[in-house]
Amino acid sequence: MWFHIVDDEPVVREIMGSLVAVEGYKAASFNSAEAYLDFFTSPQYIKPIAIIIDSRISGMRELELVKTIRKRAPSQRFIITTTMLTNIGTSKSELCYVLPKPFRYKQLKTMLRELVACVKAHEDDLVCCNIDLGHN
Repeated sequence: MWFHIVDDEPVVREIMGSLVAVEGYKAASFNSAEAYLDFFTSPQYIKPIAIIIDSRISGMRELELVKTIRKRAPSQRFIITTTMLTNIGTSKSELCYVLPKPFRYKQLKTMLRELVACVKAHEDDLVCCNIDLGHN
């Protein structure tokens, strides 16, 4: 099971990818929305459980990326990471979770497990959106 990470900060991509791997999932990381879209339209694309997107990526903003992906994959789940919860351009109804930075490993672990369980139970339905995992 895959999670895709879109963040222009190399350290954040590496750490988050490592934490995803520790939980037993696979991670693919991308340094920009444009790089992700290149992959998204390639034959190598594998649909992830969720796409984790930094709210302040350079280039194409997260809202544009979400809308572009939604056109071809309407049931795709999204997670936005942000340092400022008021800085999210994407409607919260479009998201499964907002992960505040800095996040705790426990938050990420719980989020990953809840999303995987939800996807197994509901496949392509978006009933997993707006998971309330708390911010402890």
